[in-house]
Amino acid sequence: MKYIIIILSFVSHCCSAQQLTKQQLTRLSDACKLWGHVKYFHPFLQYKSIPWDSAFAAAVPGILSSVTALEYEKCLSSWLSVLKDPATQVLSRNKVAPSLAATNSLPTISIKDSVLTVTINNLTDIKNYTLMEERLRNLMMLPRNIKYILFDLRLDEFTEGEPLESFFTSHSISALLGSRLMQSSIRTVVHEGFPPEIPYTDEYKIQYPEYESPYFTYFRLKNSHILKTTSERNLPVAFLVNDKVSLPSIALMLQEAGHAIIVSEGKLRENFKNTYINYQIADSLEISMRTADLIINNKVFKLRPDLELKKEEDHLINVQKTLELLKSAYPKSFRNNTTESEVGLTRTDVYPRGTYPSLGYRILAIAKIYTVINYFFPNKSLMDRDWDSVITEFLPRFIEAKNYDEYSLAVLEMYAHIQDGHGFIQGATNWIAQFLGTYNLPVLAKFIENKLVVTIILNDSAARNAGIAVGDIISKINGKNPMHMVDDMRKYYAASNKSTQTARIASSILLCQKDSMLSKLEIVGKNGRKKTVSLMAQTKNNVLSYSKRRPLDNGPIFKLISSQLGYVDMQRLERWMVDSMFNTFRNTKGFIIDMRGYPKGTALDIAPRLTERNYVEAALFTLIDATMPLVNSNNSIMKVNVNHSFIQNLPATTKWRYIGRTVMLMNNATQSQAEHTGLFLKAANGTMFIGSQTAGANGDVTNFNIPGGINLTFSGMNVSYPNGKTMQRIGLIPDVLVLPTIKGIRDGIDEVLEKAIEILRKQ
Repeated sequence: MKYIIIILSFVSHCCSAQQLTKQQLTRLSDACKLWGHVKYFHPFLQYKSIPWDSAFAAAVPGILSSVTALEYEKCLSSWLSVLKDPATQVLSRNKVAPSLAATNSLPTISIKDSVLTVTINNLTDIKNYTLMEERLRNLMMLPRNIKYILFDLRLDEFTEGEPLESFFTSHSISALLGSRLMQSSIRTVVHEGFPPEIPYTDEYKIQYPEYESPYFTYFRLKNSHILKTTSERNLPVAFLVNDKVSLPSIALMLQEAGHAIIVSEGKLRENFKNTYINYQIADSLEISMRTADLIINNKVFKLRPDLELKKEEDHLINVQKTLELLKSAYPKSFRNNTTESEVGLTRTDVYPRGTYPSLGYRILAIAKIYTVINYFFPNKSLMDRDWDSVITEFLPRFIEAKNYDEYSLAVLEMYAHIQDGHGFIQGATNWIAQFLGTYNLPVLAKFIENKLVVTIILNDSAARNAGIAVGDIISKINGKNPMHMVDDMRKYYAASNKSTQTARIASSILLCQKDSMLSKLEIVGKNGRKKTVSLMAQTKNNVLSYSKRRPLDNGPIFKLISSQLGYVDMQRLERWMVDSMFNTFRNTKGFIIDMRGYPKGTALDIAPRLTERNYVEAALFTLIDATMPLVNSNNSIMKVNVNHSFIQNLPATTKWRYIGRTVMLMNNATQSQAEHTGLFLKAANGTMFIGSQTAGANGDVTNFNIPGGINLTFSGMNVSYPNGKTMQRIGLIPDVLVLPTIKGIRDGIDEVLEKAIEILRKQ
């Protein structure tokens, strides 16, 4: 995919990192991670308008200034309250783990005044399912005078993973609940990759009308529970509970159908089975977070007790009040606790452009960078640094950034750690225009044999007047060694490998402001003599990292080198030209595919015609399915996410097939679709690769916005060889390694092309 990529020049970072205490750093890091868990996995944020980002930004100063754990807890609770969700909260940090005695006790069952009462106060009562079933089996033959059922579920203590759900789905209990057909499910958010926050351009859609984004977000229904009982007696049911109970789904379904009431002592827990997670953060605080909606009869269920009571010393008082309500008012025909929910899962964060974000929004930026890469970057395991250590390192930098420039540089340096050739800043920002050049000198240069060599003349008269020629070595720029300048700038460039990073930086160290001089270029000419020249920047920079900028660019797009050999410049070849190209090469024994640039989707038309086989496996795609926060008890993100993969085959073709040999020229400018072209060609007929290692960044690009109007891109999927051999960071490896030389540049010889011609002529 093509993006407008801003080539950045080096600006020294002079600010020192603020010295946060270890406690402050841990608290803020945990808060950033909590922001991300909720942002992408809490269902409310997918269809409700909630100021989640601004609430987090407002909470940041309080998080940093909290002295005690209680202050930190109150700050988090205030922030989470914006969700208006009782299931998402900070739990008591003094929670004592329950101790379950190994007993064989059973639920207390009694029948009095036409009421069957089943009392469960300790979850050990229903641990022994065999004894429980034996005790309850006789309930299937209820006396005819039974008119009401009461389940007293006021537990002594809350226990994670409580078995109430299994208890109520047992045959003996379900037989009590009448002849009804009801359905409940939980609905979770699923992200298949990260949908881009800046959509594909109209120009791109016109050029590739068949393209559809592989990234989307949707709701998934799972754990469907269909209640179908056979009893002919539809008895009214009451559930008396307290705040230590996660209500079983059957209670909610019966209430929704108008066949049951729910009475609570105090506030009800909304932590239904499989709809939430708990995990610990700093200061031994425990977070309870909703991760799913409960769906009953295809609608979102919102828990509402029929009656809320205060706790009494005499536990029978609330039993009596529950029975009075049950006998006087229920059953009703329909409770209507469900609500229609909007399913608007396309959400884009938009922030003001070019403005210096406040402290809270700077921390929001680092939280979003961390979260998006952590959950949605499929190549995280290939990074040199542990991603958790990166957020810890850069939080002080984002806090300390005194202005927009320092903030932007902190973003660049942090983001470079993803080591992805698609890791660009997209779009223009004020600080780039102010500090970094966007205009070329009359010459372009590349590193060849570890020296910065002039390879292209953009303005003949200006270069001639300055006495500069192709092949001249730029030994110093304002007294600095160019390679040392490149090494200083590496921390700002998120390239997949060092070769591509060097080439990309080389294209930017000669950039200037318009009509400004880059003075004191020390030039070493062909004769070995040194001289110092100054040049005026004149030409607008035009995405050098994706442009070959070779003299051949002005020649024929495809041509015959001889009667037996052809040549095609893939960077300029359009899809409508492919038939004509093949007709030109029809009688040749081979042709050269120059892929030292960025193509126009022509591999789809070329590769299928290079093989007699149909539907050849060409590439393996792997995409992250992010389905829930991957946290464990100490708040660290699990290293393994859920992925799904698929094989891409070469398209079918009905056109005639070319049986000659092919070679592909490549270098560190061969990236993304260009590398994918190589995969297609290698799969089709084993096309020989000649040149040097490619960029190592393939996979459809996606992007996201952060405060300050900055947009960041990354490879949203991993693309490998069909056998699973990865390309990310490695790229395509040449079958024949050929590197340009300074002598070849000075003599006007394209040594990579010449080697390809030599090989094809010998075959």
